[in-house]
Amino acid sequence: MSEAQQASSSGGQYSSIGRALEILEACAAAEEPLSITEIAKRTRISTSAVHRTCWKLVDLGALTQVGHGFNLGMRVIALGGSSPWLRFLRTEAAPLLHRLASETGLSGNLACLVSGKAMLVDEVFSAEFGVPKELGRKLPLHATAIGKALLVNRSESEIERILGNKELDRYTPATVCDKEQLIEELVSAREQGYVLSKGDWKMGRFGVGAPVLADGVTVASIALIGSLAFTILDGLGERVREAAAQLTAKLSSDQKN
Repeated sequence: MSEAQQASSSGGQYSSIGRALEILEACAAAEEPLSITEIAKRTRISTSAVHRTCWKLVDLGALTQVGHGFNLGMRVIALGGSSPWLRFLRTEAAPLLHRLASETGLSGNLACLVSGKAMLVDEVFSAEFGVPKELGRKLPLHATAIGKALLVNRSESEIERILGNKELDRYTPATVCDKEQLIEELVSAREQGYVLSKGDWKMGRFGVGAPVLADGVTVASIALIGSLAFTILDGLGERVREAAAQLTAKLSSDQKN
């Protein structure tokens, strides 16, 4: 039983706090907005209690309604964003993302590895790509370029540890769900310094991602995303790799100072 569930079982005020924590944890781990029914199923909290708690959290800014579901709200995301290191990362990455987006007309994303997912921590929006993603949203590592980039420089044993024992979800016919095949793809992409995703997560969409290092360890990833129908892919990998290398240099320089 988690700490939140223990709190939830103790009654009264702590019961409300426990339910709220369970709901926030469920939404944080989800790749898509969760409906009240889905939250109830994942948390094993009654639908009526989930309904009441979700709307209280929306009122507080801890959740935001997206269609018929809920995502983490900016008030919660801002708590994570208050980390000095994350603020520094976003500040240093921002001009690079803006330059990539302006030069290519695509969306530039920045992500970090959180709980086995690629969590978006910044985005420069491209109108060509459609509705911008919510910051704090978590994306699958194995089916997105920005996720693969978080894995590409890691050892095979570390990749296996991060992916865990569960089966990899299939999102499209192009999704690589075999872990050995995924690792082979990552190893072959390691030398070129960037990874590709063509319809792995969303049909008709692509991504090009590269890892960002600090002291030789992958701490983030940068990616360009767009539509396969309207984009020429030539040269995009090199652009993203160079931007990631520049951010790596900035982070390394800061650590030495």
